[in-house]
Amino acid sequence: MLIAAFLSGYSNHRNDNYGGSLDNRMRFLLEVLETVSEQAGEGVIIGVRLSADEKVEGGLDLTQAQDIAKRLESTGKIHYINVISGTNLDRFQRWAHWPATPAPHGLFVDLAKNIKEVVNLPVFTVGRITEITHAEKIISDGSADMVGMTRAHIADPNIVSKIQQGRSDDIRPCVGANVCISKLLEGLPIRCIHNPEAGRVGELKPLVSTHQPKKVTVIGGGPSGLEAARVTALKGHSVEIFERQSILGGQLRQWATSPAMDELMKIIEWQENQLKKLGVKVYTNSEMNPDKVVALEPNSVVIATGSYPISIYSRPWIPDLQGDASSNLRIVTPHEVLESKNDTVKNAIIWDHVGGESGSQMALSCAELIAKKGAKVQIVTPNFSVGEDIHPTMRTPMYERLFSYGMNFIPNNKVTKIHQDNVITQNVFSGKESVMSDVDMLVTCLGNEANDSIYHSLNSKLENVHIIGDSLAPRTVESAMADGAKIARKL
Repeated sequence: MLIAAFLSGYSNHRNDNYGGSLDNRMRFLLEVLETVSEQAGEGVIIGVRLSADEKVEGGLDLTQAQDIAKRLESTGKIHYINVISGTNLDRFQRWAHWPATPAPHGLFVDLAKNIKEVVNLPVFTVGRITEITHAEKIISDGSADMVGMTRAHIADPNIVSKIQQGRSDDIRPCVGANVCISKLLEGLPIRCIHNPEAGRVGELKPLVSTHQPKKVTVIGGGPSGLEAARVTALKGHSVEIFERQSILGGQLRQWATSPAMDELMKIIEWQENQLKKLGVKVYTNSEMNPDKVVALEPNSVVIATGSYPISIYSRPWIPDLQGDASSNLRIVTPHEVLESKNDTVKNAIIWDHVGGESGSQMALSCAELIAKKGAKVQIVTPNFSVGEDIHPTMRTPMYERLFSYGMNFIPNNKVTKIHQDNVITQNVFSGKESVMSDVDMLVTCLGNEANDSIYHSLNSKLENVHIIGDSLAPRTVESAMADGAKIARKL
């Protein structure tokens, strides 16, 4: 970052030999390169990562980047150039290095190609290159000499070996959820939204095939249930999974129906493909009760029945919403909005009362879906900012999309009353009330509650009954997946 700050006219305002002209701005880089090369010796490969377009006024552009690349090559001291875009010194571009879904795939490739046209050094490209066929095309087209697929390898470290074994369809896809990047930047162990083994090498030991196959019944086909069934089957157990809905995926599938998050559907599709290969018996449209489960005579049962959204007035601890009989407002949960494809809405209020990473993701995905249909949308939250628990790599592009729809954010407020087609909010600090008129839908995001009743009933009827995921307590997709991987190793 220090070298980049010297290179860029956006950040370098010096008036000595290290500022002003490109020759001066390159001076620090060339001095560092000289010292590194001298100390490293001939046997060490040295490369430079170069932003070919900082996308800020006064910053490096492609023409300057090409000039820098040629000058670097002429030193004879570097072996490759790694091309990216943006700058960490801009509040928006600092997140563009790790573009999250729904950003385009391979969005820095053209820059790499332009750098490659002016040098003979190997040129690397990065930026949401997640599929092998895409990587191969980039190289065969001559756009770059090497492709970086860091996040793809976090999702599946065995990409290369699976290709060598002719198992490309078994590669766990990177879906751009950026759980990995958010954990990295928070100084925490790197995680993946649907590879529980990432960052858990010591906790999740390599799988060992069982010598005593069991009959394992999994109730619930959401993220935790799918992962539990898959890993249990990998160990050699006989597994069957029961899902009350007609399709697998649970709330993850609902989230994936929002305009910007459809790439998450790859998680479900990959799991379905793996279960099929492993011979797991999948029963959809199967509402299970304790007697039905007992009749199956399983050796072990895994409860992964998820959670359900809390509705207004349903629990004593839910904020009281005063209203009158004359109100014709529709009051719904975000889950109901995401499940409904043809709702006609003109003016909606999204009340994100709970917040949190998973709660706000659902609320804002719901807001985006409604806004995309042409409705006016306002988001009310008692938190300091809308979606404040969503990591900036996701939140920054999300804000850009939501504001492009003309959306209005109202932080530090809560919804207190409804009257006819009016929604009354109150500032949580000043107590001042405001009225929003002509509202036809209020989406209440009040959190979820564990759906655990079948677990408590079965505990007294069967041994070896386990509960995971949201049915234990509402949590993120990543945490639910980890639950499934952990319990499977214990069976």
